[in-house]
Amino acid sequence: MKAGNDEDNSMESKKIEMEQKKDIALVVHDNKKSVFYNAKMKIILITLSIFFFIIMPRHVFAFGEVFVVETNGTEYCGDFKNIMFGPRNNVNLWMNLLSETQIIFSFTPTFEPGTTFDMTVSTYLTSKTNAALVGRVSLENSSYATIQAMVFFDKFGTVKGMKGTLIQNGVLHPSCFSSGTFWTKNRIQ
Repeated sequence: MKAGNDEDNSMESKKIEMEQKKDIALVVHDNKKSVFYNAKMKIILITLSIFFFIIMPRHVFAFGEVFVVETNGTEYCGDFKNIMFGPRNNVNLWMNLLSETQIIFSFTPTFEPGTTFDMTVSTYLTSKTNAALVGRVSLENSSYATIQAMVFFDKFGTVKGMKGTLIQNGVLHPSCFSSGTFWTKNRIQ
């Protein structure tokens, strides 16, 4: 009887041992799955974090900033009459960066009605702190103004300034055109 019981006990202990090995194998297999799953999730989270916290702020501009604009160049009015202009004798001009696609220029700092003109612009990022900008506005009597500029902004997306070239025809004086450079001087808002 003892031999039979020992044999039964050893068979049962082998069955239990086999079941434990299966359970351990399943746990090890599940742990491997969860380790790989966790590693994949960590990589995905790190990638998304890099994208949203490093790359995305480069595409974010702060809008509504108002700047004083200074200009420098030459106005041509025919009959060999060329007038040089610069910060001492240029037209008072303010610029409101309304959006990525629109700038409002004004001849008054309070943007009074009748003293402004809207310019449609296209903006392209060139680096994490710069953007290229081109703009054009057509006014009455075939008058127009165009700009090409670099926009400088800080790491938070706030525009620090702008510098570029301008061409205008008939905006300031009828039958006169001018070309030159412009830059923002002081940010008001």
